[in-house]
Amino acid sequence: MQFITLTKAVPVAMLVIAGTALINSPNPIVSSARAAKTTSVSAADMTYFYKNPSPEGVARLMTYFEGIAEKPGAQPPIIGFLAAALQRYPSDIDKMIPEGLSPRMLGVVAIALGLAGQAARAQSIYQYGAFLAARTRKGEGIPFLQKAKTFGVVNAGCWLGGSFAVMGEKTEAMENLESYTKSVPSDQMAARILDTVRNDRFNIEEKKASP
Repeated sequence: MQFITLTKAVPVAMLVIAGTALINSPNPIVSSARAAKTTSVSAADMTYFYKNPSPEGVARLMTYFEGIAEKPGAQPPIIGFLAAALQRYPSDIDKMIPEGLSPRMLGVVAIALGLAGQAARAQSIYQYGAFLAARTRKGEGIPFLQKAKTFGVVNAGCWLGGSFAVMGEKTEAMENLESYTKSVPSDQMAARILDTVRNDRFNIEEKKASP
């Protein structure tokens, strides 16, 4: 059956109904979504997911949710829905969170991950990526840091910026450092690193072993 999108306003209860398709027993996370105010969602998208729930369906809705996340009252039901989905498909989280989400939507995902009990996993991925970035300086930590950033770990952006800078990837380094310093303006060290990258003054000297 083809996935269809229709422009039609429906109650936020559609989010709740779709969320209940993910789990068989009452869930406090989904219950909290019932109290949220209504917002505009796609009737066809939510109906399709209710009838055919899947990780791929969550990913499609994730992209749609990003477009309405800034509307008043939209975030609580979205968080409730995503938390239920993350609980239902814990081994398919990578499939459900597409790359390129906005910082606002990443914040929504981070809250949902926490409610779904996945925050520890996100931190573990981040810590491993940071360890590799500090230890090898050859880019091995970048994939782990990118995934941690997708999961809403803000500090991953700083490590990503530094890792890309070490690899000589100025554009990627600046994108990550600029995003991070906007989120954490108090981090003066990151601001200085961003300045050195922007002005082509970033340099890492490898220590040579003593003869």
